[in-house]
Amino acid sequence: VDMIGLLFGAEKYPTMLVTNFCSKTMLTYFLLYCVFEYSAFREFGEHLALSSALASTLFSMLRVVIIGLLGLIWWYKNEDGRETPKSGNSLQSLILHLQSAAILLTTFALSTQAAYYVFALNPLRMGLSSHALSSLAGLRQVASLTFFVMRDTPFQAIIYAWGMGVLVNLGCCLYTNDNDQMAILLLYVVGSFLIFSDVLKQNQTMCGMIAKLQNTLKENEELAVEAQALELRAMIGNVAHDLKTPLTSFLSGIECMHDLLTEWSILLTNPAFTWTEECVVRCRAANKELLACLQNMNGANSFMTMSINRCLDYTKSSQGFKLVPTYETVMLEAKLTLTTQMIRNAHPGVDITVSKLGEGICSHVITDRQWLLENLLCLLSNAAKYSHKGHVDIAVALEKEGQFVRFEVQDTGIGLSDEAMQSLFNPFKQAQRLAGGTGLGLFSLAKRMEALHGEYGVARRPDGEQGSLFWFSIPYRPDELTARSVEQRGNFVRRCASTDVLDAHGPSRERDGKNGPAFHVLVVDDAALIVKMTTMLLQRKGHTV
Repeated sequence: VDMIGLLFGAEKYPTMLVTNFCSKTMLTYFLLYCVFEYSAFREFGEHLALSSALASTLFSMLRVVIIGLLGLIWWYKNEDGRETPKSGNSLQSLILHLQSAAILLTTFALSTQAAYYVFALNPLRMGLSSHALSSLAGLRQVASLTFFVMRDTPFQAIIYAWGMGVLVNLGCCLYTNDNDQMAILLLYVVGSFLIFSDVLKQNQTMCGMIAKLQNTLKENEELAVEAQALELRAMIGNVAHDLKTPLTSFLSGIECMHDLLTEWSILLTNPAFTWTEECVVRCRAANKELLACLQNMNGANSFMTMSINRCLDYTKSSQGFKLVPTYETVMLEAKLTLTTQMIRNAHPGVDITVSKLGEGICSHVITDRQWLLENLLCLLSNAAKYSHKGHVDIAVALEKEGQFVRFEVQDTGIGLSDEAMQSLFNPFKQAQRLAGGTGLGLFSLAKRMEALHGEYGVARRPDGEQGSLFWFSIPYRPDELTARSVEQRGNFVRRCASTDVLDAHGPSRERDGKNGPAFHVLVVDDAALIVKMTTMLLQRKGHTV
């Protein structure tokens, strides 16, 4: 039933775009066919030329067309053996039509030759001659040979060629009353029927498996999109929560500074105002309060920047982009002092101890400034978060023969299980969900360490007490030149260390230029606000912008 439906076009079966022959083998097949074609049709062409010059010419043209079709098929095949054409679906359709035409025309040529030997040269029905037997045998092999050599040939064309060969063989056997050839034909029909039926069933099974696979892939894609959407919603909520607290602190600091400046602006613009000892005391108190507000706002800004950068790192990593560090000189003590003070302000009930830099560590190293700050904040904030009224220790030391500098943060928090340690550096993994956070801090730290060619990890406390020890190591690149330059101005370093104003070129310049020469600075950014604020800041420090 399947074969009858296929024969009359009632059912459609997809083409098998798979072959086990590469283009070189196809070329060999093409050359062998040319040799076979010459030996098979040469004598028949000579007989046909004696009977009719027109018929001989038409048959010669048919032979040339078949050879040309096989040559084009070989030419269009891919060099790596696949049946996918080089130029897309239009060329693919052309190849299928060429292969269908080649098999049908070859079958027609062999059928014509067999009919000529049987009906025209054997009027007495004296059995099949050797030429007729060869033609009929070749006719029976066309369909099967085409299927095994060019498997992407449309199945309908193969069935038509097979049916034409069977009918011609049957007619010749009946005409000559050759029972032996009739038995061979019967075995050929039964064997072909079994083979083609099995192929059709396999094709249908394959199509069903492909359809199931496509449906499964579609379902998996939908589940992946849904999971990504849930993940994104969770990240947005966590980021919003993490930004809300420091943003509120930032706005409160702005409001406090506004009130103080407004109060003093009114006081100073009063014509009857005179400086008294009480005014000086109040001015000093206001100045101290302003500095505290600025310090809190700086910390709040660092926390907000850290949350945003974590999301950016996650987005880049999920899309396959590599993180690229920005190397510059960093003063280790300044970073440790800054991050420790920020965590103390956020968690006043946690005791934080910073050990002195390990022996042999330069005070200035070359690494990514922002990454180091945020990695320290990440470990310190996690340690303080899970160590309510506990203790946190920070240590910095060289390891691996001075090739790496290791930062350790040890807490007395809730501790971690082995299972939690294995997955803690994955995105959205936290020891406790109720502790808050985006769940991207340690993931971002891990990706940054990979970009810096460093290492990271977590372990239990070495003293066996409750708590955890988080660490990361970065390649040790000391900046001895900057360290010596800063050491010569030790008093300036001590004044600036707590506010983290040191950069790769040493201390920042004061407005009057007494602490160093002023620079000519070119400010470039695609945001006008950043250009404006940066220009104002540099000009207040005495530089020319």
